[in-house]
Amino acid sequence: MSSQTVHPGVQPRRSYRPRIAGGTRSVDLFFEFSTLGLVLCGYLAMLSTGTLDAPTSAVVCSALFYRAVSLFGLAPQRLPGWLIGALTAVSVALYPADIFWWSGDFIQATVHLIFFLALVKLLSAQGNRDHLALLVLSFLLLVVAAILSSDFLYFVFLLGFLTFSVMSFTSLELRRSLAVHRVVAAGTQRLPLRLTMASLLISGGILVMSLGLFYALPRSAKAILNQFQLQRPLSSGFAREMVLGRYGELTQNPAVVMRIREIALDGSTAAVPFPTHWRGATLSHFDGRRWSNPNQRGELVRINANEIFLASPAQRRRAGVRGGYEVHLSSQLGEFLFLPGLPEFLRIEQGYLFRYPDRTVRLPLAPKEDVQYAAFSFFDGEQELAEGRMASLSATELGAVRGEDLLHLPPLDPRIEELARSVTEGYRNPLDKARILASYLRGNYHYSLGKARAGGKDPLAQFLFETREGHCEYFASALAVMLRTLGIPSRVVTGFLVTEYNPLTGWHVVRMSDAHSWVEVWLPERGWYGFDPTPSSRQLPMSLLVSRLRLWRDAVDTFWQDWVLAYDLGRQLTLAGSAESTSRGAREYTLHALEALSGADARRLAGWASIFGAVAMAMALLWRVWLKRVWMNRRRTLRTRATSDDEASRIYAKALRSLASRGYVKPAWQTSTEFADAVAAFPGMGWLRDFTAAYLSARYGGGEEALDRLRRLAPQRASVPRR
Repeated sequence: MSSQTVHPGVQPRRSYRPRIAGGTRSVDLFFEFSTLGLVLCGYLAMLSTGTLDAPTSAVVCSALFYRAVSLFGLAPQRLPGWLIGALTAVSVALYPADIFWWSGDFIQATVHLIFFLALVKLLSAQGNRDHLALLVLSFLLLVVAAILSSDFLYFVFLLGFLTFSVMSFTSLELRRSLAVHRVVAAGTQRLPLRLTMASLLISGGILVMSLGLFYALPRSAKAILNQFQLQRPLSSGFAREMVLGRYGELTQNPAVVMRIREIALDGSTAAVPFPTHWRGATLSHFDGRRWSNPNQRGELVRINANEIFLASPAQRRRAGVRGGYEVHLSSQLGEFLFLPGLPEFLRIEQGYLFRYPDRTVRLPLAPKEDVQYAAFSFFDGEQELAEGRMASLSATELGAVRGEDLLHLPPLDPRIEELARSVTEGYRNPLDKARILASYLRGNYHYSLGKARAGGKDPLAQFLFETREGHCEYFASALAVMLRTLGIPSRVVTGFLVTEYNPLTGWHVVRMSDAHSWVEVWLPERGWYGFDPTPSSRQLPMSLLVSRLRLWRDAVDTFWQDWVLAYDLGRQLTLAGSAESTSRGAREYTLHALEALSGADARRLAGWASIFGAVAMAMALLWRVWLKRVWMNRRRTLRTRATSDDEASRIYAKALRSLASRGYVKPAWQTSTEFADAVAAFPGMGWLRDFTAAYLSARYGGGEEALDRLRRLAPQRASVPRR
């Protein structure tokens, strides 16, 4: 039998290693929330592009919410392994079906797969390797969003991703150190707050350096990125046809699709009001439900030096007023260019374009990036017809369109012609008939933001005699059809109604919800006149706060488009020139101000400056003395507490080593109080209870009295007999 008797609760002698106190749970929780923030930033970046479908958005949002709840201990943190494996296998197996059937697009299906794998990994992550995989998947989502997005919000999510990345890496290093019992910091009070502040400072430094490089280097890979850019679905309202009922989808979309700014023209004899109706395409064929233009043939023309004349020399010499406009057009609107009045001149960075007899213009292919152009248009001076509120002339000749095409009608409800004749009874002039019909529609029918019903064989008759409400395409179709029943040539125009102006940027803002359609009527010896039969109150009133927020959001987006996405060598030179002129102006202003001062004024100014400087120096000195005293007191307190804690730990550890050499080894799973109670019955060990109480008081209470008591009791370890 061994000479060393083992008492219950006391382990055999072994080397002692103090445990690391606290911090592990805080670091783990901080690390988990950091990785959750990475996935959240990738998700929000993709959501801001508008390409994420509703089911995927709902699934990802639910999974992120579940993960956040589980981190607070309100739900199981990790799903069973068999369920995770089954979900992963199903996602990989359905990937080919997603490419060819559900999404129909390789990039979209890949985004779905990345999202699903990220969520599975988020709900099953255990080790550091799993969390690093989450970082990589989130970064891939951010890269895809960078290709799809041109919005300022992407920069916000990128900054959030950067911050969460720094937080993840710093907490990961702490986590590794704690796992191997290596002390990385003294004390764990407010550790998550300190990690957050450190991460924000590091991210801010990275951002500042990145901004310097960003403005020092103009964009050079724009054309390469455009080759990988996904083509968003074009708006159905601006294709080469218009189906009754489709415009309701556009009125619910507040996305900005065009910005317009007026160009001052030298030598202009008359100021033209800003045109509200901007033409995109004209449609002349109606089959009862759909407007199209199947017989339209355009002329492909070459653009020399980015400039082209759209009107004949005779038209350009015609007396009247003209206006110039700079336009930024979103690529999601397709290939048509939107122009007001009668366009005469166009400046655009393109090689070719199609020009049509109806004075519409389009690009040969749908652009992959936003289009910028400057348009100069003619207005005949009759800007607003009575009750029409329309820029009048678009052209003075009928063009290549045949008259029978502008009078063609499908089989209609006979009540439509009867209504047109009854409303215009007593009027013989085609202009008066067009005016009275447009006024009748505006005054007796209602514009509806809801989804209009287009059922039945004749949706137009249903609108005129049953529902009596609808979108703008119903009003335009009704006016054009009723005019044709009276023998007056007409066609439908699709475009935008521009009414919003942002004084912060100086640009007119056009949203998808501003999509509009109206009617152009051919009047002999007068030309084409525009009529808008839709009631003017098309949108619900908006609160002042929401309106201002929209203006500020648009101002930020405008700056982002001009100085970030379109930042090239020209912008760089402009910025450098502006900075140089500003500094030169400041120097000149200072010199002029000093020269303007007389001798007495200069002496008075110097006296006041001396007094102000002396007061400022005195306040700074007092502040420094006070701040130094507070800081020194704080440091003294912290040093005293740290010294007390360290000395108490050293005394207790030395006592444990001494007891271990005498056969009393403290197990790692026992607390200090439990160990003292377990060995109190042994000869000479009764003092250990008082010694342990003094240690705990000195270690965690920080009392100087407890530390003195601990010092007095420590020498009694030498009187303990060996077992």
